[in-house]
Amino acid sequence: MSRLINYEDEAAKQIRALDRTIAACVVRAIERLADQGAGNIKCLRGSDELRLRVGDWRVFFIANDAARTVTILRVVHRSEAYR
Repeated sequence: MSRLINYEDEAAKQIRALDRTIAACVVRAIERLADQGAGNIKCLRGSDELRLRVGDWRVFFIANDAARTVTILRVVHRSEAYR
């Protein structure tokens, strides 16, 4: 069930700005999501976006089952995630 991972420019920039250990955890969680579909995932109301929880960080993404891709939109701390 492996999917291709696409990063929006904003998401890639946000991951690069994270501490190395946090960034590694986030990237591992994204890879596990793409490979196994596993993780703490919720659908967001009124949107096609989904949310992956990684500790205090939130990864917002869109999954396209037909194209077998996961597009990472942004990675933000939970205190800023839902503003």
